[in-house]
Formats: sequence, C-alpha cells, structure tokens
Amino acid sequence: MTTLKNFHTPMKRAKGLGSAKDGTGHWIAQRVSSILIAPLGLMIVVWLSQNHQLPYPEMIHTIGNPWIASLLFLFVASVSYHAALGLQVIIEDYVHNHFWRYWLLIKTRLVGYILPAVTLFLLIQIMFLGMK
Repeated sequence: MTTLKNFHTPMKRAKGLGSAKDGTGHWIAQRVSSILIAPLGLMIVVWLSQNHQLPYPEMIHTIGNPWIASLLFLFVASVSYHAALGLQVIIEDYVHNHFWRYWLLIKTRLVGYILPAVTLFLLIQIMFLGMK
C-alpha cells in the first residue's frame, strides 16, 4: 500500500519542516570571530617577529605582561571558537550517522571550550609565577 507522502515533491516535503532558527546567529558569530582573528593574528605575528630572538626567561617575562597575555588569550579563544563553529557546520552537513554526528559535535565543542580554558590557566600561571 502506497501512502500519499511518497507522491509529494521534495520541495513539498521540505516546506513543512520550517527552519531551525539557528542559522543567522551562527553566521554572525562566524563573521565576528573572523573579524576578531584578523587583527589579533596580525598583532601576534608582528610581536613574535620582533621578539623571536629573546631568551626563554625574557620571553616568559614578556608573556607575563597582562596586555600581551590578554591578546594571546583572545586570539586562542577566538580561533578555537571559530574553528568549533566551522567544524560544527561541516559535521552537521556531511556526517549522516546520528551517533557519529553527536559524538563528533560533543568532541568538537569540548575541545573548543577546553583549549581556551587551558590557555587561560597557563597564562595566569605565567603571569603570577613567572620562572619559579
């Protein structure tokens, strides 16, 4: 017995589904994070090109500067957030098995949160403990 649902066109089947109401916010977050990455990345490249010859203790002292540490943290946080958003889109579009899709999305989100947290912890440790 054939149901009427099989006779509908793909457009008719898709029209009733509606939108997930998440696309615009995701798109804006991707653009804002990329706008943040560009100047921060340029500043870090310039800073590293000027200070790459410093010995290890002086480099640790320089990274311990709150302004430098803040720029490094913002860069790592924005890059990991931007990467997690991009990987989320790729996983949602191309991984069709539900188990693997959710497993990969959870892993991507965990790495996206853990990397900035570890970076913040290490930068605070460098700022307060220095070379001790």
